[in-house]
Amino acid sequence: MTIQIMARGPRRAEILIHDAIGEDFFGDGLTSKKFAQELSALGKLDEITVSINSPGGAVFDGVAIYNALVAHPARVDVVIDGLAASIASVIAMAGDRITLRAGAMMMIHDPWTIALGNADEMRDVADQLDRVARNIADIYAARTGQPVERVRELMRATSWFDGPAAVESGFADAHEGPTTDAEQHRAARRS
Repeated sequence: MTIQIMARGPRRAEILIHDAIGEDFFGDGLTSKKFAQELSALGKLDEITVSINSPGGAVFDGVAIYNALVAHPARVDVVIDGLAASIASVIAMAGDRITLRAGAMMMIHDPWTIALGNADEMRDVADQLDRVARNIADIYAARTGQPVERVRELMRATSWFDGPAAVESGFADAHEGPTTDAEQHRAARRS
């Protein structure tokens, strides 16, 4: 199973993205087509919680998933359970609120690919990668409020953010620490 979407009461749903983005050689991974079909099947929603633990994957599947969430009329809360890396971090930017759980991380970097061809074809591929990087940087900049060139610097450096760093940089709104989580779990068991 590449995606798990569960109704969580009237007009509420939880979406688990705990897989690579895009289809691999074996047919595994989350495609934008599968995501859109399952999201549409839920009908009208007021709230969506998207839980992410993904290493990333195919850029255009991720961008389409991001756009599907942004276009959805429901409030979208993104919770990073473990890792939101590469294009999975772009999907996270669709959240009206983004939270990193205890120990979770986010990673952003420049896009890359594998290509074959002559020198002219390689130059064209490099130009395409630059355009893709700029498009992704625009998404990060819109969410974080940082200038696009600063975001491009972070992408070129392959930047990793824990919860506090993600909040400080504008990539998240909140983070949960292990102490808070442990206290919440103990309190829940007592009640």
